[in-house]
Amino acid sequence: MKQASIRSSSDRSSALRGRFAFLFLGLLFEFFGHPPADARAADSFAAAVNVPQISYTAAHGQQRNLIFMNNPEFLWITKDSCDLADAVAGMRRQKCGRSLFNVERLGTGSYRAWWEHRNMIPFSIHSGLLISNPTQSPARIVLQAEAVETNSFRLGGREFAKIFNAASVDKEIILAAGERRFLGSVQNERIGTGRFFAGVIDFAVTGGEVSLEEVVFRSAPAEQLAPVGYSQRTLFSVHESLVYKGISSTSAVSLTGAEFFVDDATPSGRLPVAYRHHELVPLDALESTCRPDRRPACTGSALKSLEMAQQSSSWVTHIAPDPADSNPKRKRAIVSDLIELVLPESTPSCPSAWPAEAEQCMRMSHQFFWFLPDFKKWRLPNWGNWGVHYTHPVRVKNSGTHARRVTLGMTADGASPVAYRGTGTAKEWQQIFLDPKINAGLGARVVLAEAIVEAHSEVELTGEFVLSGPGAGTLEHTVEISEILSPAGF
Repeated sequence: MKQASIRSSSDRSSALRGRFAFLFLGLLFEFFGHPPADARAADSFAAAVNVPQISYTAAHGQQRNLIFMNNPEFLWITKDSCDLADAVAGMRRQKCGRSLFNVERLGTGSYRAWWEHRNMIPFSIHSGLLISNPTQSPARIVLQAEAVETNSFRLGGREFAKIFNAASVDKEIILAAGERRFLGSVQNERIGTGRFFAGVIDFAVTGGEVSLEEVVFRSAPAEQLAPVGYSQRTLFSVHESLVYKGISSTSAVSLTGAEFFVDDATPSGRLPVAYRHHELVPLDALESTCRPDRRPACTGSALKSLEMAQQSSSWVTHIAPDPADSNPKRKRAIVSDLIELVLPESTPSCPSAWPAEAEQCMRMSHQFFWFLPDFKKWRLPNWGNWGVHYTHPVRVKNSGTHARRVTLGMTADGASPVAYRGTGTAKEWQQIFLDPKINAGLGARVVLAEAIVEAHSEVELTGEFVLSGPGAGTLEHTVEISEILSPAGF
């Protein structure tokens, strides 16, 4: 695909006529002054020759430290495993007293904590975040927003719609030395057996340091909790190593470069975009932190960005290339949208053995990516971006003589709950469950934003969304142009 313009090749002759016309107008200007206003407008929005090259960057002015908690996703109580924070589970003579996620020290800064799990315990539970002051000085926290969705299988994303649509609470909490309490009130909600649930809390640490523990409990958390760590267990064919947890300095990403030029010759349909694809190469072929003194430095492959941008009619987020997956959309993953999650106790250095010691090697990003040979036993986090706030700003310039409609759309590859809003669609945040199954009756596509771009003018439109859980990811995005249909009888 070497096409470098959104004009069709059959319109080259008309383009040449346009250039001669422009030269003729220039001669008129030399002899008679400024050309007519319409001619000046047409020149201002002359069609570009290049397809826009897009990528993602961290969204300025929207960043919080994202605390992401999805591992383990399925919560159990068995003879060998217990995910409850209670000291003793009520139905078994077994000590539990565990936290699903533990961060020993959070310094001053803004945070967004998001978690999603499924309650497989045979009774209702509660879910929340415990904060403690591990220091000898008071700690100050400001609770800004909170929400929990206790039935997120189809309704995930409502937790984000709630906090984004509501005014900030700005409730100050002062923790004395050694004090522990729940952050907010979401822990008062009851979650039934078999339910997926998702929670989100925005807060800021304005003084001192705090510890944070994510817990689920029946009655009350134990005084002392043992962290679960990164779960790699397999129960009832659920591989917990395929979901992840960690902290990122990025909670929001924004699309860049999405500037399109259209005219009367631009056909209706998807507008082309260009972005860098990626290929897998052996780790030994790259410089990395993977012990260059060891041969092989690491077992597996790394992700390398191709030098030349390739053209497509869409782009795919919330997924990365995977040689064990036959989904063709993985080959069109844009990858630059992916953020790095780091477990507080992890190290970027490869361990001496794989995968037995892989839990000590937790870092990855779109610039440095590890694949291991045995995908069933281990896959490093994070390539999903659930809970990340995406913004898609799009600009369209129309040098044609009639108005066109611009649509920014998103399609889900699998069932996915989404919170969204956008230009011309929803001023307030909305929730939708995208399901591509034929008999679902819901549809797998949502219009994030739409607008009319008049002749000889430009328009800016923006779509925003967050993928909640449980969701399949693999979201495909398009910018489409269409004709404005005249009313019947005209």
